[in-house]
Amino acid sequence: MKMPTELLALDAGSAFVECGFSSATPRREVALQYSGPDCSSIFEIQTGSIDKGAALDWLSQYPSEGEHVILPLSSFEIMGMRQMSKAQVIC
Repeated sequence: MKMPTELLALDAGSAFVECGFSSATPRREVALQYSGPDCSSIFEIQTGSIDKGAALDWLSQYPSEGEHVILPLSSFEIMGMRQMSKAQVIC
């Protein structure tokens, strides 16, 4: 999935709100696997104990992925961007 050009044009310190449910994993290799063969974007998310999302591994078909769901209308602040192998990482 390609990121909207408006999102990729944001600078560090910018913020955006995700309107839908999102899925996240703490395992970088899992995120890269789901990013696909084309140049993709991966979000590196720093959370606290309250806003980290709900763990889904207890009901997942793939519990080793460590999946968390992030609720709609979550706000994200961009701290920076960097290139990593085949993916652009948005921190």
